[in-house]
Amino acid sequence: MTTVFFVEGSAEDRALYRRFLEWDDRYTYNIYEFESGNKALQLVKGKYQM
Repeated sequence: MTTVFFVEGSAEDRALYRRFLEWDDRYTYNIYEFESGNKALQLVKGKYQM
């Protein structure tokens, strides 16, 4: 499984990116979506104890 972080302020763009990857039947993705880089960093720091 491949982990993908979408950091994008536009919910519509994030949905488009998600749909694009979900159509790919060769791979399975664990997708995280964030409105800002700070929110993504908070998750990474909490998960990996940086």
